[in-house]
Amino acid sequence: MRLRIRIIALVFALLTVTPASADTLFLKGGDRIDGTLANISNGTLSFRTKLAGKLYLPVDGVLGINTTNLVVLTLADDKTLLGRMVYENDAIYLYASDNVVHGPIALSEVKAVSTLPATLPPEN
Repeated sequence: MRLRIRIIALVFALLTVTPASADTLFLKGGDRIDGTLANISNGTLSFRTKLAGKLYLPVDGVLGINTTNLVVLTLADDKTLLGRMVYENDAIYLYASDNVVHGPIALSEVKAVSTLPATLPPEN
């Protein structure tokens, strides 16, 4: 019986643990929001926060984004890039895994951004 209670408590603890906020939005008004980027599409940025839940913001109100995990970024010309978004020196850059830096990138040039899992499956 005690083992069963411990297992239930462990399962409950694992289900209620929320991951640490990893990404940061920098807004034009000077505010910063920590959370997790969900995606960008049709000029709208979707961002999950611990306190406010899921936020939908127009990209024209966002100065920059820092992402911890890799994102797939599709530009208006349908060029696709893979990397981490970094906001520095008042510009957004994409740091690719092969040490190539793309940018500066204006959010107005971004068609879509989707996030990838924290770890990618091994290549065959």
